[in-house]
Amino acid sequence: MRRLITLIAVFQFFKLFGQVNVTSESYPFHDAVEWQGVGSLLLAKDPSSRQKDYNVILLNTLGEAQWKEKFYPKKDNPSLILGHKSNYIYFLDNFVPENHKLFYHQINMGGSVKSTYLELLTHAKKLGYSSSTDLTLVDVVNTNGALVFQFVAENKSDKSYDNVFIFLTHHNHRTYAVKTLSSSMEGVKENTEAMMKYAGSDEEQIYFSRLIDRAGKSTIEFIPFSAKGEEGFTQVFKLSDQQSISMVLNPMHFSGDYYISSGFADYKAKAYGYFLAGQFYTLTFDVKGSKFIISRFDEKGIHQPLVSKPISKDKKDKYAISVGLMEIQKSLIIAVGVNEENFHARVESTSSIFQVPSGISPLQFMKNPSIIQFGKSSTIFVHPLTEGFLSTSLFDIGKTASLDFE
Repeated sequence: MRRLITLIAVFQFFKLFGQVNVTSESYPFHDAVEWQGVGSLLLAKDPSSRQKDYNVILLNTLGEAQWKEKFYPKKDNPSLILGHKSNYIYFLDNFVPENHKLFYHQINMGGSVKSTYLELLTHAKKLGYSSSTDLTLVDVVNTNGALVFQFVAENKSDKSYDNVFIFLTHHNHRTYAVKTLSSSMEGVKENTEAMMKYAGSDEEQIYFSRLIDRAGKSTIEFIPFSAKGEEGFTQVFKLSDQQSISMVLNPMHFSGDYYISSGFADYKAKAYGYFLAGQFYTLTFDVKGSKFIISRFDEKGIHQPLVSKPISKDKKDKYAISVGLMEIQKSLIIAVGVNEENFHARVESTSSIFQVPSGISPLQFMKNPSIIQFGKSSTIFVHPLTEGFLSTSLFDIGKTASLDFE
């Protein structure tokens, strides 16, 4: 475990007549990311990479620089793992184990930092594997109760893929390893069985989902786990009869699959499932009707689906479909790209299909969801307050150590 160093009183802050200035006296800011419901994370580092400390300032929803902390990552750009329902943020140093270890830095809402690592070899052997190299990391998600590491392991004797999870509880860093449902290699290859994918969480459960398409009948499974890896009762829903085709899932949140760009992290399926506010949702694309369909399920069955307008094929009479999912407070934003057309749907108590303002890139939307309430500029960052918003220009990001919000 590496030594923690806390930086005290090294930033300047003042608030005057609705204006807020935050200054990093160490290095220029290189990025700003919204932490939903908490504030904005302002990130600074030495652009020359000579100094190894990494600085994080939290600007809270009262418009106050609540704390500034630093840690020492093993690489220049540690990977932020953020979940808007979590009271903790994480920065990972590596996604490929080094000496069977994944190194990370945890910061809680109060600014306390803990730098340590996840040791994989012991967990791998307990689950029946000879080494941690048998496990391929495909995702890391930051949920209410735990940081969840998702792995895939090839089981050549059964011609299947094992789905392996390690749950790391936030408050005490205890770990719980689980080997659960396997996925058929043939089914994954033929696109009749999808790998398990994170599908949302609440205070009690962490859900993963997968599509099963057999004998002409398609179902989607939602498999819940507790923060300690205890598997619950699987919910299975039958999808309506339609001719669906595969969609590529583009990450729109700061989880492991955003950074891991090869192998099983490149996810494709004919349907995606997501759990939000006690409801289960599925997203499919119906080839016959040339439209995407969002369906909602609960214990009473399927509800009236949300259906897009018909979408044209490309010049080769084909579809190229990508999907992005982002949870914002109590809403699920679904971004769908079909050939040259782009759609966005907001799923909540009243669902609707809408267009994100032009000029906002997917990456900007991911870093700053509140931008949808405010601006259209690619250089504006919107900081949410308890009441209202502040904004700043990121035009000189990477060069300036001072940001003015107004």
